[in-house]
Amino acid sequence: MKKPPRELVDAFLEWYASDPHSQNEDHYAGVVTKEHLEELSREEFIQLFFQFAHDGGMVQSGGERSASRFRKTIEADYDEFRAFALQPFEPGFNEVQWLESIGRFNHFGQGLATIYLNRIDKKRFVIINNKAVEAVELFGVVVPVVVGKRYEVVRDAWRQLIEWFPEFDNYYRTDALSQFLIGEKAGAKWANVMRGEVVGTGVDVGKRYWIYAPGEQARLWDEFREKGLMGIGWDAVAEDLSTYGTEDEVRAAYEKWYGDRATTIDGKMLCAFVNTVREGDGVFVKRGTKVIVGYGEVGSPYFYDEKREEYRHLRKATWSSVGEWNLPEGMKALPVKTLTEVKDAKRVAELLKLVGGSVVGSKVNGPALFSKKTFALLAELHEHPLVSFYTEHGEEFAAHVEGPLQELMHSVADRLPAQMLELLETGKRLFARIPKNDYGKGGAWDFYWGAFYPKGGKRTADPQLFLWINRNLLGFGFYVGEYGPDPRKRFVKNCAEHAAVLKRSLEPGLSGGDLVYGEGDTAPDASQLPLGGGKLAWNEWIVDPERFGIRVAIELPSADVESASRAALADLVAETYKRLFPLVLLAHHEQPMDAIRRFLGAEVPPEEEKNPAYTLDQFAKEAYLPREELERWVRAVRRKKQAIFYGPPGTGKTYVAQRLARHLIGGGDGFSEILQFHPSYAYEDFMQGLRPKALKGGGLEYAMVPGRFKDFCVRASECKDVCVLVIDEINRANLARVFGELMFLLEYREESVPLAGGERFKIPGNALVIGTMNTADRSIALVDHALRRRFAFLALYPNYDILSRYHTTDTFKPEGLIKVLQRVNTAINDRHYSVGVSFFLEPGIKDKVQDVWQMEIEPYLEEIFFDKPEMAAGFAWEKVGGEILGV
Repeated sequence: MKKPPRELVDAFLEWYASDPHSQNEDHYAGVVTKEHLEELSREEFIQLFFQFAHDGGMVQSGGERSASRFRKTIEADYDEFRAFALQPFEPGFNEVQWLESIGRFNHFGQGLATIYLNRIDKKRFVIINNKAVEAVELFGVVVPVVVGKRYEVVRDAWRQLIEWFPEFDNYYRTDALSQFLIGEKAGAKWANVMRGEVVGTGVDVGKRYWIYAPGEQARLWDEFREKGLMGIGWDAVAEDLSTYGTEDEVRAAYEKWYGDRATTIDGKMLCAFVNTVREGDGVFVKRGTKVIVGYGEVGSPYFYDEKREEYRHLRKATWSSVGEWNLPEGMKALPVKTLTEVKDAKRVAELLKLVGGSVVGSKVNGPALFSKKTFALLAELHEHPLVSFYTEHGEEFAAHVEGPLQELMHSVADRLPAQMLELLETGKRLFARIPKNDYGKGGAWDFYWGAFYPKGGKRTADPQLFLWINRNLLGFGFYVGEYGPDPRKRFVKNCAEHAAVLKRSLEPGLSGGDLVYGEGDTAPDASQLPLGGGKLAWNEWIVDPERFGIRVAIELPSADVESASRAALADLVAETYKRLFPLVLLAHHEQPMDAIRRFLGAEVPPEEEKNPAYTLDQFAKEAYLPREELERWVRAVRRKKQAIFYGPPGTGKTYVAQRLARHLIGGGDGFSEILQFHPSYAYEDFMQGLRPKALKGGGLEYAMVPGRFKDFCVRASECKDVCVLVIDEINRANLARVFGELMFLLEYREESVPLAGGERFKIPGNALVIGTMNTADRSIALVDHALRRRFAFLALYPNYDILSRYHTTDTFKPEGLIKVLQRVNTAINDRHYSVGVSFFLEPGIKDKVQDVWQMEIEPYLEEIFFDKPEMAAGFAWEKVGGEILGV
């Protein structure tokens, strides 16, 4: 740790004396004590912690948005949380173990939890948050991600600072230093001083630096190096983005082209490449996460080359250093993303020093585990796959293949966090055998492998984190044993049921170009782990892992393995296992999301994606409806949780239902979907049913597959806010047959019932249903008895005022049309069959109105007046066209 200058400390102390931080130093004195907490009633205890979360412990800006959710957590698990909150007062309390278990309580993250500890004893417990981490890194300290180790590193750094400068006195004041350096203008210049001091003269503080991948495993590097280019993918965005002026506009263009496949991380990277990267910025070119292959500077603004087959979004670059530099032992791995800004000056200095040194060829940074002899032995075994050959060279295999791989596995286990070690077997029965169990034929496998798998399970049948070596490569990653049909089915089911949440939560760790998704050709015997299946993207694989193969791995060619030290390999494998561990949980648990959240709770949480707000005023303006009516509808849907818009054709039922759904999910993390009923729609489509699936070896199996509504409910349960399902033409299906158990659950939302498939089902409280019903297709009375108690019914009949308001600004005058429609509907004399106004809500209707009338209105009237043709004839265009057009 680098010692800060005395001038920095004096500047901080001057700022601290006049800042609210100093006034709040003892804000909770006498409140957060064992005696006081034990005296509180249930309500008083909950209110105290709610207010503590709301105010951020009077340390940070506060948690107004999450405090109410934290209150719900305490209310739901009151006894458990109260005992947990009192543990710090017990003798022998270990704060690291305590912090590693905070994932049990939603919205009680490491920042709030450590503030609570600090308020208990400011001289014993430190505060860890993003500002603290960034501040400590200014002093040249590398801060790990895992919460327990992160806490220890920050604590040790601040302890050293207090030894140097006793004026800090306690860890509350060292946290205030974080605020000063990272969050205050007065401290910004001192942060820059520290960055410069950490780096020395090797880094231009005013210059940006980037780590960049020219395609998967740097596959385009040779071309880009020769042509002086750097390019980025996302070729589905088939337009020149330089025409957009702002980051928001670039992101909107990306989302337009990618639709449902758009992700937050990819959008940010594309925006950074187009708008944020500047001429003169430094660029480190990477292959995977452990090798730098070049360094240079950006040489031009962004431009687009539509003639290229791929990577059309480009910049020019000057590549000044070309080679191959392995990251030395102990250096942090490179990010998996395509483009990442390096903001830590010390990190930049390390990388600059690396590329400025000699090129690493066969030289190894530290002792290597594997050698050319390793792969030569495995190549010979491939040529002679016999037990006799293996036995003859047994000592060599033990020394160069089996021993090194076993040593690597044990080194990896030492690097895994407690959450993984609790589940996985990392000590016994980890390794396979090279001799085959082929009933005395004397064959041998030409590879060797081992795996961490759930305790009490089997390598051949359970989800696992494997390590595998053959004559060409070393592979490590996630796999589910061929003899484990239940984990495989469980994995596929969980991927389907939690698709939206998995995309948001796992993408940061799994969308990198270094991972290979899916399976290639499987060996004749199922005990062999298959090789990767090709260049699949994360988004493609997670949609249908059963089709592509349940395997994700990094595959290192033999040359890279020979030149890597044990520590470097162990670091890379361990980091990969941490990234892939949520996939093990998906295959191991029937309900995996809590376990995944707990594990990710030790990491930086993913950003919450919120829907854009859609106000009632916007709704009223677009639908030409009075706000008071919309407010009444919203109240009805929120109260009843399901409603049906009903009315004749052309009254905008679907249009209004979709916008009401948009308003209800606005500002939240929920979603809306629409589906349409039809006469053949069945319970199996809506709730669940057996569906045939082809087996890999031929034949069929029948699996219980969730229907649209069950899938909707499962995903809604993963959201905090409202989710809406719009069912268009709800009365066109046999509702009693389609709904089944829902006829009970729609009315009794707090209840659950067993489904035919075996498990119990409950509609989550945040799931709302909005239907539309065309009364010209079937009278509302036919379904009223079944639905009246379950749904609120919202009528939509022809509203001629909408026509007047819609056509206020164009050349079409709707008065004549309104009069004709009024006569038509009077003649029909049944409001369920009236002609609505939405047929005529189009811009430029004056030029289209004759076509609309003759091709849509007249056929409808001929059907209505089938027994009175003279009535239909009276409303033919020849009779009413002049009046409609006002001529």
